[in-house]
Amino acid sequence: MSEQTILVSTSAKTEEQRRELGQTAADLAAGDEATVTIVHSFRDGELEDLAEKLGYGRTVVSPKPEAVARRHSYPRDIANVLDAHDIDYEIRAGVGEDAEVVKQVEEEIDADHIVVAGERRTPVGKAVFGSAAQDILLSASCPTTLVRG
Repeated sequence: MSEQTILVSTSAKTEEQRRELGQTAADLAAGDEATVTIVHSFRDGELEDLAEKLGYGRTVVSPKPEAVARRHSYPRDIANVLDAHDIDYEIRAGVGEDAEVVKQVEEEIDADHIVVAGERRTPVGKAVFGSAAQDILLSASCPTTLVRG
């Protein structure tokens, strides 16, 4: 079998849902040689604020998003599940909207499958606030699994 590349977005709001994302990725990877890429997106200003809280301090050069993401609870919640299943993974991160960062990493790694969190929203809620999960589902170039909250 060929190696499969699975991309998992950390956009879930709760720890429980992030663990479900990790379990879904683990289930997809089971029995195959698979690599999972955990993707976290930071909003403008969030990276610097979190880096300072994590002890990087405010410097002229901000730490790389991946360095901060590796210490952030969202990617770690997913990584803990993958560790329990002995599944290889890497953590990637970027600054911007969730859907934009996921799309960029999807293209960079040539993902075979995407796992993303979603929640029920009214049509008005989607129109007003948008939906990263919906955007990813509609624009993904590979199969995508939606884990509902």
